[in-house]
This record gives sequence, C-alpha cells and structure tokens, in this order.
Amino acid sequence: MTKLSRLFIFLASACIALIFILVLLQITLRLFNIQLPSIEDFSGYLLITSCFLGLAYTFEQHGHIRVSLFLNLPYKKATQLLDSFAHLLGAVLSMFMVYACARLVIDSYLHHELTTGQIALSQWPLQLPMVLGSAMLCISIIKQLPKIWSQHG
Repeated sequence: MTKLSRLFIFLASACIALIFILVLLQITLRLFNIQLPSIEDFSGYLLITSCFLGLAYTFEQHGHIRVSLFLNLPYKKATQLLDSFAHLLGAVLSMFMVYACARLVIDSYLHHELTTGQIALSQWPLQLPMVLGSAMLCISIIKQLPKIWSQHG
C-alpha cells in the first residue's frame, strides 16, 4: 500500500466520521427546533468523496468483488490469461472513468456550475475527489499487472 493510498483511505474515513457528526448534529438540533440548511447535501458530498477516495485502498486489500470461479482452474496459463484480461479490462474501464470524471470537472469549472441545494457551491471542487479516486484506482490496477505475470510466470 502506498503512502498516497493510505492518505486517501484516511480522508475517506474522515468523511465517514464527518457524516456521522453532521447527522448527530442534525438530530440534536431538531430536538431544539433548530434546522441547519443543506446538511443532507453536505452528507451526500462527503459520501461520494469517501466512496471514490476509498476505491484504490479497497482494491489493494482485495475488498472488491471478484469472480474467482475461473481463477481456480488447474490450468496455470488459462488462469494467468483470464486474470490478466480482467485486470486489463479493469484498467481500461478505470481510465475511461478518470477521463469522464475529469471532463465533468473541467466542464463544471468552465461553465461555473453551482450546486442546486440551499447553499450554492461551485461543483468542480466537489467533483474533484472523483477524478483523484478514479486515477488512484487505475494506478493500483496497473501496478497489479506485473505481480500477476510474475506469480503465474
């Protein structure tokens, strides 16, 4: 696990803790008939941020769903080919995800898009963790390929 991956999972964990604090604050304030605007919006932004920042760490810890039915075949060469193909496909899909998220951030920045909640915020800083998390996932998948080839080779 890289230092950057550790940083991202720490930030993802901090986002989850902040969601807990916001929900607890909202419950407490409602007891006194006080309502803070956009707590649900901020919780949503933090949730998306935590999901994307946690992608690479989860992949590195083998926490993503894997269909290992074909990876336990007695044929070593077939296993290596299937595992390599799955990782290459994952790398290509994650590259596309990085590209799509980056385009979204750039468009939001260029068009000065704002959120639609009670508190209007620029969208691009809220979307930036999607790019960072996707890029980190892509790097983690690509880093795994030589390990696959050396294990089976």
